[in-house]
Amino acid sequence: MKKTLLTLTLLLGLSGLAKAAESKFELADLWKYTDKVTEQQIKDLPGKAEGDVKNSIDFKEEGITLTSTDKSVSINFVIGTNQNNGPIYYNTNGTRTLRVYKNNTFTVTSTSDLSEIIFSSSNGSFVISDADANKNITASAGAFSGTANEAIWKADAAGVKSVTFTVGSTAKTVQMSSIIVNPEASEPEKTKVASVKEAIALANNTIAIVDFNLTVGFANRYNVYATDAAGDFIQIYGINEYKPGDIIPAGWEAKYELYRDDTPEFKPTGTLPAATEGKFEAKEVAAADITTALVNNVIVVKNVVFDAATPAEKVNFTGKVGETELSFRNNYTVPSVEAGKYDVTVVVTIYNHAPSLYVVSYAPAGSSAIDNIATDANAPVEYYNLQGIRVANPENGLFIRRQGSTVSKVIIR
Repeated sequence: MKKTLLTLTLLLGLSGLAKAAESKFELADLWKYTDKVTEQQIKDLPGKAEGDVKNSIDFKEEGITLTSTDKSVSINFVIGTNQNNGPIYYNTNGTRTLRVYKNNTFTVTSTSDLSEIIFSSSNGSFVISDADANKNITASAGAFSGTANEAIWKADAAGVKSVTFTVGSTAKTVQMSSIIVNPEASEPEKTKVASVKEAIALANNTIAIVDFNLTVGFANRYNVYATDAAGDFIQIYGINEYKPGDIIPAGWEAKYELYRDDTPEFKPTGTLPAATEGKFEAKEVAAADITTALVNNVIVVKNVVFDAATPAEKVNFTGKVGETELSFRNNYTVPSVEAGKYDVTVVVTIYNHAPSLYVVSYAPAGSSAIDNIATDANAPVEYYNLQGIRVANPENGLFIRRQGSTVSKVIIR
């Protein structure tokens, strides 16, 4: 069942590039980066043109070069070949921007490798998500992503110290309010949570400090379904070696995500902690009471009737309890059982806004947990491949091991 508000501090730098210090150009304070204007000129610029009084300063005769305060980065806006010729600085009702017109270019040069540049617009003037022919800003190297208000350029190789940008021929103008070169990384905020209930109240993509124990109800290599002391479940997505009953101790960190807008999950930011042994017993839930509110729960549904043998492959199928029809999926390739009545342990998932029950195991209807344990201990061991075909002498691979009603995946070398 597996499968990001860009801000001015977005930090996903190119892996492998040396990280230079951030250079930020706030264009409302243009005088800080060039000697072509003074602070007073910028502050006296009216917010609206009236008669002979302009609300702009043009640089179409010579262009303009901006230099960072530490002299490590320069941005050279050259004069162009269109009717406006070059960059023009505007105050529009208090919003100060540098406008670059179609077919004009500007070059960003750094003493260190360029990894990322963020261009911000106060009026949503960037077009970067369209086909290349329709983009209104392109680069001599690297690639763009972002939004109409924030165009993010990233290098695609190490050693890039200069890149030239061109305003596309389809654009009238690109209006920039700030430029950040090699933005600094910032530590994401973290929130301590003491229960699943507190976790699922978090905003999407929040980094959570998991400050409570979880008991594993079911696990495979990538998915763990675990419950807290209150009986609330959450999914953990990450490589693991847990088994049902394992207790995952508090004190680790994960990104909280509402996957597909309906499935709460933790994505660990590091290695999952070692577990201690514990005990888990799936609770019984009546068929009529199974709803999407139980997502991630590991439960037992009793007296499920299957009119035909269940599938061994990873497909959907149905079963009934009385008049209530349930939708199952053999997502974990549990070996087939013959037609009949069973108590079925499942993980509740959501598909098309409705419950979909992933089978964990089958047990003959009416058998108790103690009966199952005794029976399993004496039952012969059978092995199946991942396609559900029985294998007499398994070797060198991943197999499904079945002993009575107990089913697990094992690696045999």
